[in-house]
Amino acid sequence: MLPEHAREVVKPDYIITGPGEIEVSKLLSSLLKNAPAKQKSHQNLDDFPFPALDLYQKLDYIPIMTSRGCPYHCTFCATDKISGGYAQRNPELVFQELYENVNRFGIQDIAFYDDALLLNKNQRLLPILEMVIEKKMKVRFHTPNGLHARQIDKKVAKLFGLSGFRTIRLSFETVNPERFTDMKNKIAPDDLVRAVENLEQAGYARYLIETYILMGLPHQTFQEVYESILFAHSLGIKIRLASFSPIPGTVDFNRAVEDGLFPENADPLLTNKTIYPLHRNLESYRKFFEIRQFVNVLNQAVERKVNLFKPAELRQGFSSFLQDIENK
Repeated sequence: MLPEHAREVVKPDYIITGPGEIEVSKLLSSLLKNAPAKQKSHQNLDDFPFPALDLYQKLDYIPIMTSRGCPYHCTFCATDKISGGYAQRNPELVFQELYENVNRFGIQDIAFYDDALLLNKNQRLLPILEMVIEKKMKVRFHTPNGLHARQIDKKVAKLFGLSGFRTIRLSFETVNPERFTDMKNKIAPDDLVRAVENLEQAGYARYLIETYILMGLPHQTFQEVYESILFAHSLGIKIRLASFSPIPGTVDFNRAVEDGLFPENADPLLTNKTIYPLHRNLESYRKFFEIRQFVNVLNQAVERKVNLFKPAELRQGFSSFLQDIENK
């Protein structure tokens, strides 16, 4: 759907879908004079050279990936459609890339862009962190993509602290048991609790930890979103709202189409999550705006180390109040 739409609307000279390294190389070879007649065969990610970061005119941080893709197949996610399978890199080569770039550019901020950074952690990420610690590298690690909270045990949390992790964002999505069961039991509330406790024991203040919560999913009630928000806030951590985007090929896209919530042949521009694709009416916009305002207040409270809904009774009372409003 998306490539066809691009051909018809954007009308580019060339279109490349999926991982582009090999296809871009083939395209350039066909366009440029004196190009190599035969391309090198690449069997895995480690066969490619390190990214040419020196081509950037200005580099504020160093991006890095220890893997590509994700094997979890969440109902809302299109990573497996885009990345073309899950592949991992050799941790020693990842560390070599990291070490060379830090020394070459003199930059301390490093952002991991893996979709599943903690998968097979003992064979991949943790050896990298141990090498960073051994070399006494002064770096600051950031994880803009959500981390799998269930994988953050005491050892991981300790290595995070020793190696220099600063931005820690955890995947949580929802407190609703039916929904996280539908998501293959990816993250349960208890997983988030343990991850936060382990990070705190490793020296992280709770107000420095963030978690993603999804809203705008097919048949997701506003009460479910509020309950997820209240649960996360009760742990003393910050909340990052993530709006659902109906990407063709995903389970939740198909559900939305089958239930009449989204047109099957909609212009891809309508999948833009900033317009809440499944809730395209003024009343829903108002409610989503109120949710965002509510989260802003809670996050400001967390920054001041104030927990507005820590007692379970307060949380339950507020949830009942919201349910009464929604049922009216």
